[in-house]
This record gives sequence, structure tokens and C-alpha cells, in this order.
Amino acid sequence: MKRVLSLCLAVLLGLVCFGAYSREEMPVGSVGTGIAVGTSAIPPKVLHKIRITAGEDVVYGVLYDTPCGRGISQQLPITKEIMPPADFAKAFVLDERIESDEELTNVYVPGGLAYWPTGNAVAIFHAPERDMTDVPIIHFGKIDEGEEIFAEYDGEITIERYDKLETEE
Repeated sequence: MKRVLSLCLAVLLGLVCFGAYSREEMPVGSVGTGIAVGTSAIPPKVLHKIRITAGEDVVYGVLYDTPCGRGISQQLPITKEIMPPADFAKAFVLDERIESDEELTNVYVPGGLAYWPTGNAVAIFHAPERDMTDVPIIHFGKIDEGEEIFAEYDGEITIERYDKLETEE
């Protein structure tokens, strides 16, 4: 009995010690196939910074140096009306499809930016309402902070490369 109790305690301690991650480090895997970029404990390489303007509000983030991140970067600046496909995200359809064989996942984190290949759409996740998305996505970036502005915002947004703007100003 002591042995079982000790084992249970060790497992619980391991979960407590290794299970407490910040939003940036959250190790969540894709459904059935491993860990998707943007959701692992190992942060992906950053391609460049971005600025997202939504009405009077501005948030900053990064695009990952991945095929999908580079595909989004090639389309910047992007100005689109966003729509609410779900209670935890806003989305818009891209003008050009992104070709990528990156791993798909149904896991998301608030502040995450993801591409839905089937719908050729981008999602901005703003709330932790669900455990996972209904459709498979590819993570390509994240918002540093302030993603909650998208919960109530409906309108036009502009996503633009920010590190390029800093050198031009």
C-alpha cells in the first residue's frame, strides 16, 4: 500500500512540477500526431514582428519562421473584415492560398494565429472557451498580449510587418 501511495504521490508531484506552464510554453500536442508548431514548450523561431490594428486598438505579435508563417508574410500587409466563426476566435479568408505540408492540429492557445488550409482562412484565437478547434489548423504566429480585444471587435483589421516599419520610421 505504501508503495502504491508513494508512486501516486510521485506522479502527482511530477504533474505539479512539470505541468505548470505559461501561455507561451504550453506543451499541447496535435490530435494524434505529436506536437504542433506554436503549441510546444520549445518556442519556434521568429520570422519577424507584426502589428495588428483593429479600429482604435493595436496589438503586437510575431510570425514564426515556418512555411505557413512565410506564406502569410508574403501577403502582408493584409486588411480584411473579420468574422466570428466561433466564440473563441475571429477569422478572415485570405486572397491567396498557402501551400504547406506542416502538421495539422486541433489544439489552440489564446493569442495564437493559425491557418485553416481547407477554408483558406486565418484565425485569431482570443479566448480559452474550448479544449480544441472543430477544424484542423496550422499555427503560424502569436499575439504577445491583448488578444481579448477581438472578443467584442467586429470590423476591419490590418496585419502588417512591424520590424520593417520600425526601420522606415
